[in-house]
Amino acid sequence: RSADLTAEYGKKGLSHGTGPLFFGRMELVELDAIANALTQKTPLNEESTGAVQAGVSLLLIPGPEVLLIRRAEHPQDPWSGQIGLPGGTKEKTDADLLVTAIRETKEEIGVSLEETSLIGRLDDFRPRRKSLPDVLIRPFVFSLDCKPETACSDEIQYCFWNPIRDLAASHCQRDIALPEGNHPVDAYLAGEREIVWGITYRILSGFFRTLELT
Repeated sequence: RSADLTAEYGKKGLSHGTGPLFFGRMELVELDAIANALTQKTPLNEESTGAVQAGVSLLLIPGPEVLLIRRAEHPQDPWSGQIGLPGGTKEKTDADLLVTAIRETKEEIGVSLEETSLIGRLDDFRPRRKSLPDVLIRPFVFSLDCKPETACSDEIQYCFWNPIRDLAASHCQRDIALPEGNHPVDAYLAGEREIVWGITYRILSGFFRTLELT
């Protein structure tokens, strides 16, 4: 289904320019320019049959910076201890995955989001490794006026903000210990030597491509 965010989800009253003129140069990337870039891209929808559905949130503040989380260590969590985005699986009472992303963000990091702060949506993603659960993940992008107070749940070790341009510029390869052995993966470096890889890397990489940062 083609996603018309203006009609389907509502969005901030942002002025629309002529497109992403600014990326690849060194001037400050403004949040309204990011919103304009997102509105010019129709996100890809994955077939959800047989998959658990989940919604995650990319929270942006002026700078711009994006919020990342480190998941708590848990033997039954396939993403235990990894860097990710706030969000989680859809519940029966959730009208759609936007509602899921907003609810889970509040539950995980204590940040209340309004639909009016939504500025875009990214492509759907599913894990590639066969050892992972079949989950359809839909990322939503929110623009906030300032850094909100956070309160992490037991599921989250901590959260932190990272400049978008620094994150995009940090692309590298790292060896990751997987069940089948060590494996080199594409990654970003965030915070204090945190490694962002896997599906979070793929989500952010798609976001950066939309902004012409890669």
